[in-house]
Amino acid sequence: MINLGVKTKQMSKPETLELAKILCDTSYLGWLINYSQMTNVIAKTYDVNYDEMWLFSDEIHKLLGNRPKMYPGYIGGHCVVPNLELINNQTLNLIKKMNNTYSKKVKNTKSINKKYLKIT
Repeated sequence: MINLGVKTKQMSKPETLELAKILCDTSYLGWLINYSQMTNVIAKTYDVNYDEMWLFSDEIHKLLGNRPKMYPGYIGGHCVVPNLELINNQTLNLIKKMNNTYSKKVKNTKSINKKYLKIT
């Protein structure tokens, strides 16, 4: 891995690494996507353009680096939701519940990301 330029780090025990993956990576991403889903539903309720609304945070993000704009698509794939099943936590399970609720409220949630794909 070092020859490929990939940094590695040894953890004190396997559980630490597994919790890091679930809590600090995939669940964190799930919460960010859930927040974008929620703000999209609220924006639609007030007939406000989601992208225009999020322009407000661009300057803050440039300065602080803590306001990333996420795209309000459906959480699918093989990481976020399946990793929730590795740790049965009632609060983290809200990620899946909110995702499913969002897909019922907003049309085309599974293809909304195509709007944001840029061909370079």
